Amino acid sequence: MKIAAAQALAALAREPVPDSVLQAYDLDQLSFGPDYLIPKPFDPRVLWTVAPAVAEAAVAEGLARHPIADFETYREELHTRFSASHALLHSITTQARAQPKRVAYPHADDARIIRAARRVTDEGIASPILLGDTSQIESVADATGISLVGMEVVDPSVDGSERERYARILEELRRDRGMTIEEAYLQVTDPNMYACLMVREGAADAVLGGLTTFYPETIRPALQVLKVAEGRSIVSSVYVVVVKGQPYFFTDCAVNIQPTAAQLTEIALAATDAAEKMFHRESRVAFISYSDFGSAKGEEPARVREAVEMFRKARPDVPVDGEMQADTAVVEELLARRRPGGPLKRAASVLVFPNLTAANASYKLLNRLGDAEVIGPILSGLSATVHVLQRDASVSDVVNMTAIAVAEAQRRHKSRT
Repeated sequence: MKIAAAQALAALAREPVPDSVLQAYDLDQLSFGPDYLIPKPFDPRVLWTVAPAVAEAAVAEGLARHPIADFETYREELHTRFSASHALLHSITTQARAQPKRVAYPHADDARIIRAARRVTDEGIASPILLGDTSQIESVADATGISLVGMEVVDPSVDGSERERYARILEELRRDRGMTIEEAYLQVTDPNMYACLMVREGAADAVLGGLTTFYPETIRPALQVLKVAEGRSIVSSVYVVVVKGQPYFFTDCAVNIQPTAAQLTEIALAATDAAEKMFHRESRVAFISYSDFGSAKGEEPARVREAVEMFRKARPDVPVDGEMQADTAVVEELLARRRPGGPLKRAASVLVFPNLTAANASYKLLNRLGDAEVIGPILSGLSATVHVLQRDASVSDVVNMTAIAVAEAQRRHKSRT
């Protein structure tokens, strides 16, 4: 068993070091060598690497009192103990591995993107396409000790024939907005625009960007060259906020500033769809306001109440109520007292906020002050798979969002065939 533990530690030391460990030791990079022979004490991977190796050896040697039959399940249980979001993402990651898709990463000269691309390649989650200055991407990869084998690197500024073809497509798409071919040639050198055109033309299956650019710079090209999905009038977002092991779906935290009643309904329907189809969770929808069921007057509560009625008509099978205050929505005792006999019999799982300020502030405060784990933003409403990363996203965040993007791309492909 000691040998099994030593072998597991030796193998782990040769794997790329996660961001959380680098941050804990204030390091930019760390790789196997004279200064790093075994994993650091704060490396969480030791838990689900060494323990199963020792347990497996104990079973093989006949020393285990309670032999483990399924070591893969055991590893997943250990992962879940460390991260509540892991269990939520496990089925999505497994689905992604079944049929990996091509994911384009704009501005890929960031070490986090390169590390994540290495992981999703090695784990069979996706086939990465790194977009940006080739020499810069290779330089960052060399500095971090990451191999680019198995990844495609594309420089939009020198990709001659495709750049010309994409420029002509863009000029045609934006001609009614006054775009000239010269402007189109310039715009397609932007990795965000190039990635969206790749997805449009079938050269990639998904786009995952935004790590080094501001949100509008990332989403604008997608809105310009990709159509809104059939049956949708807007793009919206949802964050999965995991609090004490319980997932909540917050919407819209990233796109719509002051949605109308009709838009709130569409946003809520999209979040419900994500909860049910992507994460296989039961939806119980609460529309949030500063008013509890008519306790206060104003434009906002009236708009929210109108959205609730529209949602009810669209999804009569889903329990929904509002307008209500945030604590009413998530504390069952308050809900029962303030709304006896109401449609929601349990705390809400989908929280629909009346505007962007409320939604954005809520998930960030829970993340920073409440130690909640956050997954997202998950965008919906576009005709292709495009997601925007948070600028402070970790390598694990990028890997998780890649798995979500691949699973979504799979569903889109299946619906077209």
